Amino acid sequence: MWDHLPDPLPFFYDLECPECKKRFRLTEKDPILMELICPNCGHQCPINDFVTQDAILYELTLARKKLEKAFFQAQRTGMKKDGKNQEG
Repeated sequence: MWDHLPDPLPFFYDLECPECKKRFRLTEKDPILMELICPNCGHQCPINDFVTQDAILYELTLARKKLEKAFFQAQRTGMKKDGKNQEG
């Protein structure tokens, strides 16, 4: 019933170094480690520090849409069972 998020999440493929601010991409063949090294400047830090704000907003938008869809489906299912709206 519930959609699941792909593993690994897509935001790991478009990254930005917190030190030099240059963006780079991982390919599906690259291992996703807890720490990364920037290919441009060599800065090393946890992968979370490389995730862009745009990627975070994108993932939050996807999560919101999935929750809205699940809520709407649950609400619609509840209406079919009772023949009326659950709220009132």
